[in-house]
Amino acid sequence: MKTTIARLKYAMKKREADWGRKIFKKELAKAAEVTSAAVSFWWSNEDTDLESKCVFGLAKFLQISPEWLQSGRGGMDAPVERKHSSADAEKSNKSQISGMITDSSHAVGDKIGSNNTEPGPDIRGKIPLISWVQAGAWESIVDNFAPGDAEQWLDSPINVSSSSYYLRVRGESMFDPADHRSFREGELALVDPNAQAEHKSLVVVRLDDEAEATFKQLILEGGKKYLKALNPNWPNRIFEVNGNATICGVVKGKFVDGY
Repeated sequence: MKTTIARLKYAMKKREADWGRKIFKKELAKAAEVTSAAVSFWWSNEDTDLESKCVFGLAKFLQISPEWLQSGRGGMDAPVERKHSSADAEKSNKSQISGMITDSSHAVGDKIGSNNTEPGPDIRGKIPLISWVQAGAWESIVDNFAPGDAEQWLDSPINVSSSSYYLRVRGESMFDPADHRSFREGELALVDPNAQAEHKSLVVVRLDDEAEATFKQLILEGGKKYLKALNPNWPNRIFEVNGNATICGVVKGKFVDGY
């Protein structure tokens, strides 16, 4: 077993035999804090490298050694836990699994060494970039979404649900130069279909008479619901929805790729 994914598949089969039940991909996704579609992507791409957070989550769930899962070194079964001394804790802070978490004791202030860069956000797993048509039907297709159905698989720097997806923004209806939350054409919106939509949330919505989803701000006022374009010059900027729209997800962040 030369790859992490091959070892993961082997460990899963062993635990299914030990536990007397099938392990579902959604369980692995929850343990690794990624989408179910990301696990499907691993199954089809065994050379995929997993982030350390995924490795530790999967190892804990399957009760196996994270070092074995990551590198193949040592035995598969997790070692028996023991109480750690303060010296153990200090050593653990400096170095975890070889090649996964490096010693950060050389950090100066909140910068590393003498470089003029700072650590980036933790990566939370792979999220599919999908089309606006797919977004409109996401509730019905997410469980059967295959890796090849995505335009791309992109990193998520924040915690979102396992059903989340990216959309590439089209047009200028959601761009307002005076609003830091606005989106230019071509930027990526990270959408969580399990997040709660509230007043002034940015949402992806499917209107009943359209196949594609649209992107607007949700306004809740006087017991009524409105959709609003952020662009102050957009025609028909605000319109009421009355049972003729389905919210497909809440936008949790804006990202720009290609840099």
